Amino acid sequence: MATDPLISVVVPYHNEAPRIGAAIESIVDQRGVDTEVVLVDDGSTDASFTAAAEAATGLARPILLRLRENVGPSGARNAGLTHASGDLITFLDGDDLMTPGRLQTMLDELSARPHVDVILGLDELIVDTDQPLPTTLAHRSTGDRTPYPMSMLFRRALLETVGGFDTELRFGEDTDWLVRARAIGSTIHQIDLVCTLRRIHGENLTYEADRTTLVNAIARAHVRRSRAEGHYVPPTCPTHVDVIAPSASGGSGANPLAKPPIPPPDPSRQPPG
Repeated sequence: MATDPLISVVVPYHNEAPRIGAAIESIVDQRGVDTEVVLVDDGSTDASFTAAAEAATGLARPILLRLRENVGPSGARNAGLTHASGDLITFLDGDDLMTPGRLQTMLDELSARPHVDVILGLDELIVDTDQPLPTTLAHRSTGDRTPYPMSMLFRRALLETVGGFDTELRFGEDTDWLVRARAIGSTIHQIDLVCTLRRIHGENLTYEADRTTLVNAIARAHVRRSRAEGHYVPPTCPTHVDVIAPSASGGSGANPLAKPPIPPPDPSRQPPG
């Protein structure tokens, strides 16, 4: 009897002590799927790591990474990817929430479509009372829904051709990843399902960006890659990473499920041009 594939959930966070526990609980509440959760503390200076470690006791396969300095979303996600063991990959930012049943529904959608590489869901904005929206989200409002890159589930094999997140982008790195996936011919299937409750609380990194800067940054990165190595971006991550992988007995050690590092792209699988 075939077993369900392992889903790796990569969760980067930075100074999210008030929110990381609820984010992890929303993963704990996912039912019917086999998950491994890679929690990446991106150089937090508050009690985030302690809060995450406490909440992680409810997870079946937690892996805790602690970066010794803040590197930003791309580097933190790449660190998580290099320690992920799953056949399928998804993400959740440390200040957001997974909706109930998200992983099971996305797994069912992907399993029913062997030709599809990525399942893409929606987000829903949850805005704190009296909190203005970031400039990049000013066109939206509380409760509205839109396709969201972090509401995706994709096959691990895609990392061989798309790679990781571009560390030269501090904003829009998730959209950039999807742009690259489309550019190499990946099949992306969008579903009408809210997968992520995106909490807007005033401390989001998004507040540091404006829409023009975001679009231009992605465009520049795309042009730079098209003139150089192509659409593949190596999953560059920090070298100073403390790895804490709790065992069933509560100890710690190396991740027993860890696969070899993400391989470089296979030239034969790269599209011409």
